[in-house]
Amino acid sequence: MASGTTIKTLVIGVDGGTFSLIRPLADAGRLPTFARLMREGSWGELRSTVPPVTAPSWVSFQTGKNPGKHGVFGFVSSPSAGYERKVLSAASIKARTAWNLLSRAGRRVGILNLPFTYPPEEVNGFVVPQPPGFVPKDRVFSHPPELASLLAREVPEFFQGIDYLRYWFTDEKDEFLAALKRGVEATRRAASVLMERHELDVLVVTVIMTDPVQHFFWKYMDESHPAHDPVLRDKYGEAIHEVYEATDRLMGDLIERMGSETNVIVVSDHGFGPNTKAVSLNQWLRDLGLLKVKKKAAPLVKWRLPFPAYGWLRKLGVPYLDPIVLRQINADRRVVDGRMGLSISAVIDWSRTRAFAGHRSEQGIFLNVRGREPLGIVEPGQEYEELRAVLEAELHQLRDPDDGGKLVDQVWRPGDLYHGEYTDEAPDITFMMRGYEYKANEFIHGSRVVEVERWHTGTHRLDGILLLCGPTIRQGIKMKKSDMTDVAPTLLYLAGVPIPEDMDGRVLTEAVSPEYLSRYPVERSRPDVAPSAREDEQVFSEDEEAAVRKRLKGLGYVG
Repeated sequence: MASGTTIKTLVIGVDGGTFSLIRPLADAGRLPTFARLMREGSWGELRSTVPPVTAPSWVSFQTGKNPGKHGVFGFVSSPSAGYERKVLSAASIKARTAWNLLSRAGRRVGILNLPFTYPPEEVNGFVVPQPPGFVPKDRVFSHPPELASLLAREVPEFFQGIDYLRYWFTDEKDEFLAALKRGVEATRRAASVLMERHELDVLVVTVIMTDPVQHFFWKYMDESHPAHDPVLRDKYGEAIHEVYEATDRLMGDLIERMGSETNVIVVSDHGFGPNTKAVSLNQWLRDLGLLKVKKKAAPLVKWRLPFPAYGWLRKLGVPYLDPIVLRQINADRRVVDGRMGLSISAVIDWSRTRAFAGHRSEQGIFLNVRGREPLGIVEPGQEYEELRAVLEAELHQLRDPDDGGKLVDQVWRPGDLYHGEYTDEAPDITFMMRGYEYKANEFIHGSRVVEVERWHTGTHRLDGILLLCGPTIRQGIKMKKSDMTDVAPTLLYLAGVPIPEDMDGRVLTEAVSPEYLSRYPVERSRPDVAPSAREDEQVFSEDEEAAVRKRLKGLGYVG
């Protein structure tokens, strides 16, 4: 397709953006940029991946493909590669990105702060990834490499990470909120610095702080949350709104800088809502007799000790404790259960375990299959199918002891959700609990399987946001069915690049002006061979892997 246009495209990612908050704030005049885009363009809810998780969703955004084709189902590798699951990166993506396709078509591309872009891809323009929890000193962090040094000099706060674990079990969050607001401003300033130096056809800028502020501050805003405190509502009830307002100002600034001849796409990887209950999935599997704990570790799992005792045990060399958690918790040690710091993979007796929980971002269960997992004991075939059916039935019988109601809305097998050659790397069972208001975790201890969630009180939802506005976009269209995989082909179309036939998504033609669509009909191209994933290269050193894992633990994405 010949472009025939000088119209540029600006994509703004709002991590965890949700219309449940944006619409009332926009109606109240607090989000004027959002309000204008909704008034002058087309918009609607955007379906995330299942489950709605940052990693696979942003990768589907980049590739226009479902996880079964791009191979990223979460933040960590499949347990078939080892029970101590390795952190994934952009090197693990097994499909071409839109940035690769745009660059090959001669378009100038800039990517800033987008998850799953480290290590950076070589593009016709620049890539500055979301900082992964550390600042690489002797590795190439950006493309071109000199941009990392430029931003470190001009906007040093862009690289200042937040120690999320410090704020898990405390209601003293003043410093945290200030850091989140600084993070939005740092993103705005970094974008400004890069835009001054680069002429671009496509610019992608992602605001991350809308996600953690909702994870950590939801209970203060939401009077219906069981952990809500009216006193703390007065202190932090506006925190989420204030970060959205800062994001709205960033959006307005970027749109003004790009100029009037720009199509704007605003997209979130998932939505957001309350997380009212936590479900200890490995504890439930223990109760069913499907997961076993090592005999030497059993006392640590069974008995809750005074919090300082776990630090002493770690210093004595007890191998079942995760120092990342125990060192970082900043809270009243009398109320925190130190068993949170147990290393799940070290505690489980894999030689006797038939099923185990995925990480909390996966909302799923893996069977410990012989020949697939390192110490698998479930025979493939009939035994596997019978055990999976039993677990599915048991999940449907799960009840909340407080109200007697069912926990699980839906249960899926990999083929129900994904298609492609990597589908078998997904959890054997994936589920949704009460519209994701209840969140399963990996905890293996506790007197109750279901507890009130008091700290990580906001969590992801399936429906995110999508707004399009600009010279070639229709006004006043409410889009009803769009998927995360639709963004990449729509972006390629607006940039005048054919869409490969193997992309799962479609061009959102209902949002495009009929005149433009008539003049530039959608064209497809034959799929070419996808680049090999770069996962075999040494992406993270041991210390870097620990830093990334610490950040993911702090966000509640891994145990």
